Amino acid sequence: MKKRKICISVMIMMVIGVTVLAAAENKIEANIVNYMIVADDAPMNDYLGDPIISYKDRTYVSLRDYANYYDKDIEWDEELEMITMQDKRGEIIINDEKTAETICKAIIQEHYADRITDKTIYLMREYSTGRNAYFGIKAEFEFSESVIVDISCYTGEITIKDYKDNNQDPHKILPRERADN
Repeated sequence: MKKRKICISVMIMMVIGVTVLAAAENKIEANIVNYMIVADDAPMNDYLGDPIISYKDRTYVSLRDYANYYDKDIEWDEELEMITMQDKRGEIIINDEKTAETICKAIIQEHYADRITDKTIYLMREYSTGRNAYFGIKAEFEFSESVIVDISCYTGEITIKDYKDNNQDPHKILPRERADN
């Protein structure tokens, strides 16, 4: 009987020891660091709620902090064990073609008055990419030159593409820039 108790005690101690070892293998040793993180030429650190962690020469920030900094929605799906991060889709700012047409034509007339003639053709366009919808105007000028002005229905962001100079990157005008100018 005494041998049996000793055997059972040894077996219990072995199970506890294996459990402790298994738990130790799942631990990660990382360091909290004070690195300056710059994203899009602006410091990101002021927007971080959780500490920055360094582990095996890799730097980690909270996914939620990253999503908040870049103004994205983040959702956890418990059933699928999946994290979804996507652009925020606030309320629709521009909800009709006539309003978008008025805004886009005003921008074209203000910025490209020197290229507008009686032969200028305006073409309305409506399209969507991913989770955003756009209205836009394409103004076709003489000499095969054209300008496309698009406005996001959700963010109010305006993009201008000038095809006079094919090397030019689209210029984005954010809603607050329009209010300031």
